Amino acid sequence: MRSVFKVTIGILAISLISGCALFSLRPGWKLVERSQKKKPDWVTREKEADEKFLYFSGMRTEARRLEDGESDAVKNAARKIVEYFGQEGIILYEKKRTEIETELLDQVKFKGAAAVRAAKLQEMYYEKWQSTTKDRVRFSYDVYVLIRYPIKELEKEKAAQRKKAIELTKGALALSQNARRALAQGRVRESISQYAKALDFLSRVSILVEISPEVNNETLKAKIRSDLEGIISKMKTEGKGSGQEAIVKKPLRQPLILEVSYQEKEKPIPVRGLPVSFEFVKGEGSLRTLTRTNNNGVASCRVWRVDSSLKPNVIEGRIDIRRLLGKKKDEEIDKTLLKLAGLKERYTFNSYLPREKKVFLVKVIERNLKEKVTPSLVQGEIEKWLIDDDYQLKKKGEITDSQAREILRGNKTLIQNLGRELGFDVLVIGQARTEYMGSTIPMYGKEMEFVPCCRASVSIKVMEAQSGRMIASVSEGRIKEFGRTKEEAGEKALKKAGEKISQSLLNQLDPLF
Repeated sequence: MRSVFKVTIGILAISLISGCALFSLRPGWKLVERSQKKKPDWVTREKEADEKFLYFSGMRTEARRLEDGESDAVKNAARKIVEYFGQEGIILYEKKRTEIETELLDQVKFKGAAAVRAAKLQEMYYEKWQSTTKDRVRFSYDVYVLIRYPIKELEKEKAAQRKKAIELTKGALALSQNARRALAQGRVRESISQYAKALDFLSRVSILVEISPEVNNETLKAKIRSDLEGIISKMKTEGKGSGQEAIVKKPLRQPLILEVSYQEKEKPIPVRGLPVSFEFVKGEGSLRTLTRTNNNGVASCRVWRVDSSLKPNVIEGRIDIRRLLGKKKDEEIDKTLLKLAGLKERYTFNSYLPREKKVFLVKVIERNLKEKVTPSLVQGEIEKWLIDDDYQLKKKGEITDSQAREILRGNKTLIQNLGRELGFDVLVIGQARTEYMGSTIPMYGKEMEFVPCCRASVSIKVMEAQSGRMIASVSEGRIKEFGRTKEEAGEKALKKAGEKISQSLLNQLDPLF
């Protein structure tokens, strides 16, 4: 019984190895064609090098067309050649791999007729598989290629690439020396650029090469990175322009500023010529995305339009490393240079939807020590604050003091008539007065003579012209100021009261309009 079991296992094993159809390694598929009767040994085991050539195999399984399988198998072998070169310490470029692929694909196309310099297609083997279902019959191909590469060509390539590595390292050394001279002369951006080019040169050197007993590519790279870190650690940024307010679809009033300086000893040096990018990180809008620092190390960004009503919007300004280095988005940047990305500033500002276009009229009856104030101090402050906050004011037309008193006593018809006659929608109306508080103050148990003091009291109502109803009110009654005379003290108290009550008034108006 045991011997029968052994025989059965042996038959199954033989069928697996040979690919015969006792059962398929690919369920639902059967082998229907081979390019030769026996599968070559190099398909399952890499062919060893001889005195003249290295051998590389490539494969592509389950290709829909034989031509696609041949092409992909060749590319797979070309990659192996490139990887082997890498293991041998040779600098390789994408161009080299493409070169080898092109040579081999020409051979596939012309079946060996094309003359090539190095890699050559030695042999090709394929298997055709079939899958049959009720709906259709499908085919796929497993393709294998054997490539040979001359050992002499490898040695020639090694020598050429070592020579190139030495040239690159010498070039990097010269660039680093230029960078140090530029920094000593205060040309910080140029110094960074020279160091960056030197690192770019060294990134293309994958073997250890010496250009003097003291200098090789690895020690040079470490020194350049150390110098760069020293420069970056002394660079500072300062942002200006945060805290503004904007109306949606309107620009910011002031530009955003990013200043970059290099802190050399006690005197900062402006870093000029640095590319700087600005972008919204919260909110949306249109702005000048790219600029450069000027001779004072200042980059300026105009925000032409704010499209979102957020509190706050956030814009970030940073040194644009890729523009500085001339790198494309998919190109790597040395980890030390990436630290420049930490030199950035954030700007925050609030934005609001445009106010409803209501026309405002302001009327304040003002008395300073019972005398009429001309021009009006409190009224002037309120009008200024409303204009600054984007409210539309009626420029022509006036309400008399007697009419104002009638409205304050509750005459709705009068405000409705005046609204139609003068053309306003909202009336800000009120009274302001001052009283003399004296010129002495208690001190050390005595009344000490001091400068005159006055106290201002203000009350303001906001009236809707169409209905005549009051929609808001504010008041302030403890504003004291001193002056050389009683009149001066009163005027100063009124102006201060006007500033304070304007802030309170806007806090009530903003939710309404």
